[in-house]
Amino acid sequence: MTATRLLLLFAVFGLSVSAFAQIETRVAYDPPSETYTVYLTPNVSYSGTDANVPSAQLSLRVPTGGFSPINVSSQNGLWNLNGHVVAPPENSTTDYLVFNLLAATDEIAFVAGSEVELFSFQNDGTCTGGLEFTMSDDPFSPPNSQSLNINNQFSVVGSGAGVNAWSDSYGNPASCLQTVSDCGVVLENVTFQSPSTCGIADGVIEVFAFHESGLNMQYSLDGGFNWQNESVFDGLAAGDYFELHLRDAFGICFLEYGVIKLDAPLAAQVTDFQLTPADCDQSNGSISVSAQTPNNAQLQYRLNGGSPQNDGNFFDLSPGDYVVTIDNLTSNCSLELSAVTVQEDCSGGNGGGG
Repeated sequence: MTATRLLLLFAVFGLSVSAFAQIETRVAYDPPSETYTVYLTPNVSYSGTDANVPSAQLSLRVPTGGFSPINVSSQNGLWNLNGHVVAPPENSTTDYLVFNLLAATDEIAFVAGSEVELFSFQNDGTCTGGLEFTMSDDPFSPPNSQSLNINNQFSVVGSGAGVNAWSDSYGNPASCLQTVSDCGVVLENVTFQSPSTCGIADGVIEVFAFHESGLNMQYSLDGGFNWQNESVFDGLAAGDYFELHLRDAFGICFLEYGVIKLDAPLAAQVTDFQLTPADCDQSNGSISVSAQTPNNAQLQYRLNGGSPQNDGNFFDLSPGDYVVTIDNLTSNCSLELSAVTVQEDCSGGNGGGG
């Protein structure tokens, strides 16, 4: 067993598991930039101080053989690679990467169902296989030979003191690019074209590959169950996961590219979310949502399917559940925030006066 970098982990986090799912995470690989990105999706909305994250740790595992993470780049919160354990005796075929939040943050927008990018990194070593989150039944889970806790934890003020809001991961393992097989198949490039409009399946994946002996090639987008001679796949929908495999026409030499997911045209990304409760027996609550797109497309906001407006501020609201819809007027896409609840605050007594 070889250990690299000092692993400054808590022996015990002192966090209990939440009684209901609140946060899930996924890791994805982008072949053109050779970058892994970690995302978070909450199923509960938090705003104000409830959205503060005092601490967090996310742990990933990858087949051993030379994976070397570098260039950690933080998008929401300040993250760093806190530990890299190579082939521990409990699971000698696997390496472990542990990322920590360096300081408390309020940069993460906790909007139910809305995915948020946390951080990204690259691999300066060998492509060894799929990267995935550790689970509680991992062979290297504590107690272990290193006396280390590799469990995932996410502390959010709104979840309550001592509650671990992290519940699970989603999506497929993030597979890095394999370009050359040891039997003649050579992959030069793969290009993606995401669907042009929301709800329209016109995405395209094109593969550029050849066999060193000149054999014809075949391609599969479902992990090798179905094959075709054409190197272009069209009519593809956003949100689906496509597992690209290549082989020669005789079925002798195979190469696995990995998983591809075509993104839908961007509706909007929530950048700020605030809820103000209504006073007791009053209709003076409010919802404030700010969003943007990378190309600064024009956005409009609707409350409960009502008339659109150019900002996300809604006032004079009674206690209750609301649906906020953000429309991207360029891509014809919409982002729906369906778990928005304006609470009633009666801590000051009846607000009706008199």
